[in-house]
Amino acid sequence: RSGIIAEYRGIGGDLDTMSMFARTGTLENTGEPFSVHRENILGTAKKLVENTKQLVSGAGADQAALKEAALAAQETIKDLADASKLGAGALSLDDVETQVMLLNACMDVAKALGTLIDSTKDACGKSSDDESMDTLKASAKEMIQSVSSLLKTVKSAEDKAT
Repeated sequence: RSGIIAEYRGIGGDLDTMSMFARTGTLENTGEPFSVHRENILGTAKKLVENTKQLVSGAGADQAALKEAALAAQETIKDLADASKLGAGALSLDDVETQVMLLNACMDVAKALGTLIDSTKDACGKSSDDESMDTLKASAKEMIQSVSSLLKTVKSAEDKAT
């Protein structure tokens, strides 16, 4: 579990570094249109919502099911971070604000996913009326809200890119 949490922190740190480059106007432009990366970001975000459902249901199962769900979410968030970084690089260097917004939105998703992983671990094997289940529900809601915010940011970026 600590390896998984460290992975989320690493992803967050990497996105934060990319955001720093974007803020200074030195993020390398990919030379591709944003639309090339848009579908990948959206599809990966959708997959992450499915991972979230598996994590929440995994809390009611055993440790093995929970670990499998957490590892799947870990792979998906890495893919989402990569897609978001490429998407930010495809945006105009004149639009630093949108680059930063996209990277920060992805960072928020990674942070929310780390919190959700912690919550599922705490709730695993507990009864449905245990307070850890309320924390799990709140974490899942935060996760879905952060993905929704990312999707709105992608839509905004697409509008500005066209």
